[in-house]
Amino acid sequence: AAGLMLHASRAAVPDGATPARLAPAAHVERALDATGRPWTSAATRARLLRLAQSYADTATGRGRPQSGADMTQRALRQLILAGPDYQVH
Repeated sequence: AAGLMLHASRAAVPDGATPARLAPAAHVERALDATGRPWTSAATRARLLRLAQSYADTATGRGRPQSGADMTQRALRQLILAGPDYQVH
């Protein structure tokens, strides 16, 4: 279900739709906004933030900030919708 939402709803991320150089915290906030701001634990938010930082570092190192920004949003949104926090709240 989470995968379908990422392709057929406001949670979708078209190529080129994400600002290329968002800070990791801004990535997490953008993903939460797009998914309706579901409840997430502090531990989940910390992990999402680390993931966003890791993706940003990788994309920048490879000279692909735009595709990295879109990939980061898709991954964060998928994890928010499919993760345990969303399943129990």
